[in-house]
Amino acid sequence: MKATSAQAGHATFLRSCPSCKKGVSRMSGKIIGGWFSPHPPIIIPAVGQGEEQLAAATVSSMQQAAKAMAELQPDTVIVCGPHGPLFADSFTVEAEPVLRGSFAAFGAKDEQITVAVDLDLTAAILRECEAKELPLAGLTTRLKQRFRLTAQLDHGALVPLWFLQAASEGELPPVVLVNMSGLPLLEHYALGVAIQQAVQASGKRVAIIGSGDLSHCLSDEAPGGFHHDAHHFDAAVAELLHSQQVQNLPALEELASVAGECGLRPLAVFLGCFEGMTGQYQVLSYEAPWGVGYLVATRQVEAGIGHSYLDAFLAERQGAIDRQRAGESQPVQLARSIVESYVETGQLPNQLPLLSPSLPARAGVFVTIYKHGQLRGCIGTTEATRPTLGEEIAQNAVSAAFNDPRFDPIAKDELPYLIYSVDVLGQAEEINDEQELDPKIYGVIVERGDKRGLLLPDLPGIDTAEAQVTLAKRKAGIGSGREVTLYRFRVTRHH
Repeated sequence: MKATSAQAGHATFLRSCPSCKKGVSRMSGKIIGGWFSPHPPIIIPAVGQGEEQLAAATVSSMQQAAKAMAELQPDTVIVCGPHGPLFADSFTVEAEPVLRGSFAAFGAKDEQITVAVDLDLTAAILRECEAKELPLAGLTTRLKQRFRLTAQLDHGALVPLWFLQAASEGELPPVVLVNMSGLPLLEHYALGVAIQQAVQASGKRVAIIGSGDLSHCLSDEAPGGFHHDAHHFDAAVAELLHSQQVQNLPALEELASVAGECGLRPLAVFLGCFEGMTGQYQVLSYEAPWGVGYLVATRQVEAGIGHSYLDAFLAERQGAIDRQRAGESQPVQLARSIVESYVETGQLPNQLPLLSPSLPARAGVFVTIYKHGQLRGCIGTTEATRPTLGEEIAQNAVSAAFNDPRFDPIAKDELPYLIYSVDVLGQAEEINDEQELDPKIYGVIVERGDKRGLLLPDLPGIDTAEAQVTLAKRKAGIGSGREVTLYRFRVTRHH
């Protein structure tokens, strides 16, 4: 992915933190318990002004979970939340000695929290992630200023910390605040595993808070509107925790696509923190009074060795890639072989393999590359620009892999994890209006003056012609209210 430079903060923090200069010694630190927490500010009395009673089960469970955590008397609490600074290609961790926040944005400016940051444990987590090649950046003041990031605690951290502070008679232990990323779900689980190993090296007793709300699409009044399938995600999360079936984590990703949630990635980190540990998850409550799912759960820790899942998760992911590659079409085989050889030589081959005569001799082509389900590059041509279809595929494969301005060029160590698709475009035809579009069947081209934008058909999240045209206009730099000439086209998608 395109570099954000966030990890420059990682190096800066490691150089400046005295504890980071110490060697890593495997001391007998341990994670002693956990709490998965929703974070609606409205359940804070000064914010809710009585409306918090509509979520009475959540409030009661939050108090119960906070009390249980306070009784553990942890040296440090690690909070993993979704609403801090978000980078596409790196996790972040707060790296300033003190953090502050308030509920002023929710009408309760006098409700404030100040908490010390455990910089030693922060440094240990940074070291562990560096050793595992997991991208994690330390958020120093300088880095926040560079990216114009807020220095305040967000509500994803404030809400559970408010309950913990109340249960701890006003005294909070030091915290480590970990923010999510745009990286794949399994990398979030792997971050949790790295956190656990850093805790073991620290010699500290540490509790974990995973902060996240479930579906935001459970009623017409919900923030994300209503989606008839959104409740399946919440039910699956509750069942995973109730039945202790952590191996079902990857299956949640597809359900989450319609849920509008903010809890899946924090949940993955939370679960990863307990990799190989015995103990039980206990769901204390679930409700959705405002169309948003609030689940409260705890994690107890017992002596002994439990199940480990990370290796199996990664093996299954690679197995899925291998199975898909085994059934690749001829155009996709060509695109992949071109990218793999170009990484080594920096050149296109002098001769290309002959393609099946059933394919068109010439056509516009889009080559799309994915890595772990996320877009890694996509470049194409709306009509033929090369003498043969094979040359069109080869040129656009190189462009998608190495010249897409949204991403860094593909590196050799990424090659085993890439999946390709090749769209061969049919002839574009001018149409009168959006009524003649079907985003599942037709791609669209919008044109105004010298500005032109294209959107392929059957893209995730594009369900209406209006959405398809709006996005195509945005790609072309055309205002949403501007008149455009419309074209539609069909594609043959090769996997």
